[in-house]
Amino acid sequence: MLVLICLILITLIVVLQIKINKASESLENKDVSDADNETVSVERTACPAPEIKVVKNESAFQRIFLGNIFNKIGAIAIIVALIFFIKLVSAMIVITPLTKMILAYVCGLGMVGTALHLHRKDKMKNYSEVLLGTGFAVLFITTFCGYSVFKILTPLYTILTGSLILFATYYIADRMKTYSMIAIGLIGGYLTPFLSGVEASVSLAFLVFLNMISLVYTLRNKKIRFLNIVNLVLTVFIMLGYGIAGTRDVVYPIALWAVYILYDILRDKSSAVDNAVCWINYFVLTVFTLWYSYGNMSMLGILFGVSAIGYFMLSMLSRFQSTNLFRHYDYCVLINLWLYILIIASDMFSVLAWTLIGFLMSYLVTCHKYEYLKPAMWFYYASMFFGALILNLNGEWCLFADYQPVWNYRTLCFGIPVISMFGSAFIMRKDYPVCSNFLKFGAFSILYIYLIGEINSLISYLSDLHIVTGSMAFARLMSVIILGFMYSVHSKYMYVKTNFDLFNVLGIVSAVLSAFILICSSYYYPAGYTLILNLRFAAYVLGILTFIRYAKLSGAAVYKYIAVILGFMLFHSESAGVKHLFGDDFQYVISLCWVLYSGAVTVVGILRNINYLKIMGIILSILTVLRIIFVDLPSVEAIYKLIICLALGVVFMFISYIYTSKTKQ
Repeated sequence: MLVLICLILITLIVVLQIKINKASESLENKDVSDADNETVSVERTACPAPEIKVVKNESAFQRIFLGNIFNKIGAIAIIVALIFFIKLVSAMIVITPLTKMILAYVCGLGMVGTALHLHRKDKMKNYSEVLLGTGFAVLFITTFCGYSVFKILTPLYTILTGSLILFATYYIADRMKTYSMIAIGLIGGYLTPFLSGVEASVSLAFLVFLNMISLVYTLRNKKIRFLNIVNLVLTVFIMLGYGIAGTRDVVYPIALWAVYILYDILRDKSSAVDNAVCWINYFVLTVFTLWYSYGNMSMLGILFGVSAIGYFMLSMLSRFQSTNLFRHYDYCVLINLWLYILIIASDMFSVLAWTLIGFLMSYLVTCHKYEYLKPAMWFYYASMFFGALILNLNGEWCLFADYQPVWNYRTLCFGIPVISMFGSAFIMRKDYPVCSNFLKFGAFSILYIYLIGEINSLISYLSDLHIVTGSMAFARLMSVIILGFMYSVHSKYMYVKTNFDLFNVLGIVSAVLSAFILICSSYYYPAGYTLILNLRFAAYVLGILTFIRYAKLSGAAVYKYIAVILGFMLFHSESAGVKHLFGDDFQYVISLCWVLYSGAVTVVGILRNINYLKIMGIILSILTVLRIIFVDLPSVEAIYKLIICLALGVVFMFISYIYTSKTKQ
């Protein structure tokens, strides 16, 4: 973990230093290039241009690594080594703890003094800034080890001394405008309490104080406000490290949250970096709320509710100050409110609460032009939608519970969302037509899902009253298929009316899926099955009409072919039902129905000159002949073979006659 932290800090320092030095280096390079150009113009014959270019590039390369990056890596290595030296090796050196502390302070102050002296020279500024940060880091280390290792300083003196060193770090950095020195100094500020073995309360208090001083400093120096993000991230990891070790004190996360909220109130409200700080701070608070209240759901819900109230007050303050921070605070309120409802409320009340809040968001977006709340509206409506699907009441899945039809909890939990989404769609129909169509689609979908549950309940209710007999599973399956075809037709109608592609896509998917399930259930004959007067017959008829309607509205020929195939499967399933009811002796009925259906399709295609009917009739006729040859002729009795062959011959001769006469005309 130490190596990971060091690598992260090294990377941050290098990136920071490269950004800061970019402007100054560009100016220096410009001056150097001007001087080089003058030298080349004067001594063109003596020194070739390519050699000058190579020498200049080597100088820049050496300056970046040897004079800039290496000294920072060395400084970090010194800091880490000093921590481990004091903690692990110093016990073997026979020197009193006070002497060790004095020597360490002298070393640190010597580095600071030497750095201040070197900073006067322009060529040594980068080096002196790193040395200055290293000196302050040594002072940090010595102070905290004086408490945790040497047992000389009390916690109060440790915090006070560390605070004075921190103040001095920021003060000198502000006067000298040296940011790499702050970065090096902060490494000592963060690593030392965590690695030196100081008590958790002392370390966490100092981390909160360190964040506070950093915020005060960045209020004056806007260019380095990204340091606040670094501070927050490092603080979170360190606090979680203490939490894993068993130290969970809610005071420090709340204090950290309060410090950053105060910073939000005082800062310039136009900084994108500070907006990121706002959200990272919210994330930190949420993580620690979950961490410290894990296992106590009531306390967790209360904390989220209190946090929502706090952010709501901050949102009102932001509006009073005429700033844009209320947008961020409103989302914090909505997220915490969603979490509060999820944790505290029951499943049913959660769905209803999310529904009402979603409707309120649509009203605010449309009537008060709070367009930034649209994502929140979709989030709440999506939560409502999926919450209704998985709703559980009294240990039963609400969607398929056997309640009394209509007057049940399901009507309440699905009816209010449908009304809410239709109401939101009506409100947004003019200003936000796309959102309105999405909401209509969601409302229609929930309505049909509700109907599935109600039909399931109705079938169970009628079965208990002995009004409906037979297999309830078959009745429920066919009812779902029928609703699927109805939903697809309704979606296609909505697509024609609104030209909203989602209606078209979901309608086609629903129709094809319903047809596939219907075909797969063609051989399911439950107890009490009757020919023609059954739900499968009704489902096939509705499916055929659905695809005919699709073909008419879209003009696509593929839907016509599907309608013909469904008609064929209808004849097949009913003729197979004859075999199921009366035995294998009636197997020939299947082939007879195939002959009649294929012949009828072909004749209608010829008479009306409809190509797809003629094509499908020919294909089905070929399949019929193959079935008769390979299935019926080897197995059925002679009388049935006579009937089948006679029917096949008559139908084919009639088809040929119709086609010939039609061709001559």
